[in-house]
Amino acid sequence: MKELTKKFIKLNNGENIICCLDQTDKLFDNKSVHVIDPVVIHNIRVPRMGMIVETFIMRPWIPLSTDDVAEIQTSSITAVCDPNEKIIEQYEFFLQDRKTVEVQSNEPEEMASEENYEEFIQSILGNREDNEEDETPGQKRILH
Repeated sequence: MKELTKKFIKLNNGENIICCLDQTDKLFDNKSVHVIDPVVIHNIRVPRMGMIVETFIMRPWIPLSTDDVAEIQTSSITAVCDPNEKIIEQYEFFLQDRKTVEVQSNEPEEMASEENYEEFIQSILGNREDNEEDETPGQKRILH
């Protein structure tokens, strides 16, 4: 098996992802490429001590998928480059942490009960009877 290479990919839609590739030579000679463990990187600008500081967060690129591999059309890729060592360390930590959380959430004692679910919903929505007069007629609350 080929050794996987970590790459930073800038997509035409503006997304930045870090992933593992099993091929990097002549990448653009192919119509598509398989990315392994793709993670999207969101840059965030935060005011801090009178300055603007840029930081980033990592999230699964396609969070609702159970697949670790995705296929990307090479025509949708703007640039591919090597990530710096700090980003590689954060990426590896993110992947390891995500796998640990997945294992823990699949354990039976960690599964949420219906009672806990109801408490959670109530904590988000609050007591509907207390808030009903504050709402504009026709206004709805949406929980994502």
